[in-house]
Amino acid sequence: MDTEALKPEQLQSSKKENNLNFFQQILTVNDAPVTLSYLFDNIRNYTFAITLVVAGLWLLNKGDSIFGIPYINLVFGVHVVFCGLILMGLNFTHSILAIAKTQQKGWPGYIIYFTLLVGSLEIVWVSFWKLYN
Repeated sequence: MDTEALKPEQLQSSKKENNLNFFQQILTVNDAPVTLSYLFDNIRNYTFAITLVVAGLWLLNKGDSIFGIPYINLVFGVHVVFCGLILMGLNFTHSILAIAKTQQKGWPGYIIYFTLLVGSLEIVWVSFWKLYN
C-alpha cells in the first residue's frame, strides 16, 4: 500500500478540477487543434448530433409508447431532440474556442464552423417540416 502524502500543489490542482463544472470540463481546449482532421471530426460530431435530433423528431411524430405508458414517446422525443441540439451547440462552442487559441487570424475558421452550424440547423429544420407536413 502506498502511503505517500499528497503535495500541496497536487491538492490545489485537484480542488481546481473539482470546482469546474461539467460544461467547463468538456469545453476545455488545451492546445489549438485546428487541422484538417479537426474539421472532419467536427463534421462527424454534427452528423451524430443531427441524427439524434432527427431521431427525436421521428419519435415525437411516429413513435409508439413503450410499456403501454401513454405519451412517453413525447417525453423521450423531446429529451433526445434537446440532447442533440445541446451537442450541436457544444460542438460549435468548442470549435470557436479552439480557433480563438490559434496564433493566426482565424476568420476563415469562424466562417467555416459557423456555416457548419447553420447547415446542421437547416437539416434539422427541413427534417422537422418533412416529418410534420
